[in-house]
Amino acid sequence: MKRIVTIAAVFFFAAGINNAAADQLLGKISNIANTQLIVETSDGSFIKIDASTAINNHRTVVLYAGEQINAQGDFDVDRSLFHANLILRVKPAITPK
Repeated sequence: MKRIVTIAAVFFFAAGINNAAADQLLGKISNIANTQLIVETSDGSFIKIDASTAINNHRTVVLYAGEQINAQGDFDVDRSLFHANLILRVKPAITPK
């Protein structure tokens, strides 16, 4: 088990997940339209995500509505749009409630 944790830590560091300047967004995809996602967070709010940077840089997986994701990126100044540079699928059991 310790070896798996070490490998996961190396992967997340290499993927840039520990970037202190970036925001993290956890939630469930409710809608997908081209490179735009609508994600429902654990508090019930809906966030619009622009995934074009993550897609163009091959830093995402194939995404489907209903999946739990962890996105890293930055919000616009007015926090109306989240620009994701990395999107990973997560297991629903580890998503905060």
